[in-house]
Amino acid sequence: MTRFVACGLSVLLCGSLLAFGDASASRDARALLTESQGRIRATKAVRYQSRTTSQGVLAQRFPTMSSKVTMQRSPAGQGSLYAEVEVTPKDATPPYRVEMVSDAGRIVVVNHTQRTYDDKPYAEGVTYLKNTMSTRIDDFIAAEPYVEDLRSGTLTYVGTAAVDDVTCHIIETSFAGRPGKFRWFIGKDDLLPRGYDIVSLTPVGDSTIQLRLSGLEVDPELPEKRFALSAPDGYRKLESAPPPPPVANGKRFLEPGTPAPDFTLKTADGKDVALKDLRGKVVLLDFWATWCGPCRMVMPRIQKLYEKYQDKPVAVFGVSTWERGPSPDPGGYMKRNKYTYPTLVNGDAVASAYMVNGIPTFYLIGPDGNILMAFSGVSEEQERQLEARIDAVLKELAAGPQAAGRQP
Repeated sequence: MTRFVACGLSVLLCGSLLAFGDASASRDARALLTESQGRIRATKAVRYQSRTTSQGVLAQRFPTMSSKVTMQRSPAGQGSLYAEVEVTPKDATPPYRVEMVSDAGRIVVVNHTQRTYDDKPYAEGVTYLKNTMSTRIDDFIAAEPYVEDLRSGTLTYVGTAAVDDVTCHIIETSFAGRPGKFRWFIGKDDLLPRGYDIVSLTPVGDSTIQLRLSGLEVDPELPEKRFALSAPDGYRKLESAPPPPPVANGKRFLEPGTPAPDFTLKTADGKDVALKDLRGKVVLLDFWATWCGPCRMVMPRIQKLYEKYQDKPVAVFGVSTWERGPSPDPGGYMKRNKYTYPTLVNGDAVASAYMVNGIPTFYLIGPDGNILMAFSGVSEEQERQLEARIDAVLKELAAGPQAAGRQP
């Protein structure tokens, strides 16, 4: 299972939640994880419930998620997955429930809250799995469990803790060049995983993403069609979102210092906005969609930036792109959640011009119309750098028009 610690999904272990056992007992962490790998390979299927929670600087963004998961290993490679996930966002969005299966090269998702379904080849639907990765342990069906930990991690035995009344070994993994650590909770008796913590430390504070399993069953009897889902009556099939444009010349973003592509789009309330009319201002573009969980996570921070710079020569815009369904309503979403910065609609062509390959993606444009910086995903460190860059450009603007927009 690949884990992206630096993207901001992280963990700060709290004494109130974990009662570590005596870590002084010398244990071979690598040998324990290798033996656990063998135990996983010996299973045919597992079934469990999971709960994912957050603390620290992500606590107000990252949703609480509860899941019922069934997984079946396959000698041919990646196994089969069924998951029922209930997501409780931290903003004003109501909770929603989805079911998904991954089997035989296809991914099917049924959203019971929105009454929609989607059926895609694995390569096209894998985003669904990535968006719910923190609700399950994919190593149960991986061809090589713990591959990243055992190949490139530095492993340390930390101690023991109880998960669902099961005493677990705690094995900590750190990776060269990555901030933070990863902690596995491995059942002491059966050596099967019961959860994990992803640990990341950032200049703006620590965060916690914790996954805990309960009711783990090994090799349960499974219904014949456990890994099949059909569209319930009255559910609407989702239209395919426009595919992301290919990465040009191996580059992920437009180069800093180059002119930002001009565009004219309408706001959600029908007003025209042309980039060329914003010369002399710092412009922040946030490419997003109403269905995108990480986009929603970062929106409170964009709102704070908008409020901070509201009386400065700074223009902040959401750019709604890759929306799904016949009648998406990004403006309605903004109003329901009390976001007051403007959002531009029908931004697919602009996203293509800006080489947007995933959302959220952010572009900061200088007063001279040239690109200052770009990044994608949820990253506290990148957001800190973004704010610092805006402050620096405003300082240059105050010093004189020739200073603004220079590269540091």
